[in-house]
Amino acid sequence: MDRRRHAGINRGKLWQNAQPAQLNWEGGFKFTSADAHGHSIIVEAPQSDDENFDGFKPGEFLLTALADCARIDVANTLTRQRQQVTVLEIKVKGTQLPDPPWAW
Repeated sequence: MDRRRHAGINRGKLWQNAQPAQLNWEGGFKFTSADAHGHSIIVEAPQSDDENFDGFKPGEFLLTALADCARIDVANTLTRQRQQVTVLEIKVKGTQLPDPPWAW
């Protein structure tokens, strides 16, 4: 049995297609995250509810990424069905535990 195979997935092949991302610490709890195409976003974890911050909170960024993956699937399906899409809005809502490790 190939040890790289799990549930029918060849992890070696997946690794070959891995997409790089880079996080740079900006100080405090603020990072700039960049993809391989030069796009970047700010991800920051404010330490209090009244603290100002510049970017996504990490958990909200995760919800946004999940919603965007769903959006791509929905848009592709509608396009294949020759549907004329003029607006596509997806709203997500998550509940995060109040104490570490702050699981969703």
